[in-house]
Amino acid sequence: KTNDIVFDNTGFAICLLRPPGGSMGWEVTRIAKEQGMAVVKWSQSGNVHEQDPEKIAQNVQKQIVNGKELEDGDIILLHDTKERMVSAVELIIPQLLKEGYQLVTVSELLNLSEEGLEIGKTYHKQEN
Repeated sequence: KTNDIVFDNTGFAICLLRPPGGSMGWEVTRIAKEQGMAVVKWSQSGNVHEQDPEKIAQNVQKQIVNGKELEDGDIILLHDTKERMVSAVELIIPQLLKEGYQLVTVSELLNLSEEGLEIGKTYHKQEN
């Protein structure tokens, strides 16, 4: 229903689904495929429970939980409905640009990949 409302009001069809909490299962994949969508998961997070924008920004660079460093192709999860996340983005973007990262949308990232965007597929960063 949400996809229909977005299309009716914007003329754009939604083709990406981020499952809440990253929950996956056969039903998520089935529904995404039926709706003409691909499933996209994130590889770095600002940590939804953190309150300090500076710590959120630091967490994007190096995950507190597993120590994973930010790498090319990572998809960063930040919730724009939380003011602290918006403040963190104001810190994150200049730093990433200074380090030479190119910031793109998930759609751009997938369309730039060798295989492109494939409906019904689940995308997540492949470990080397």
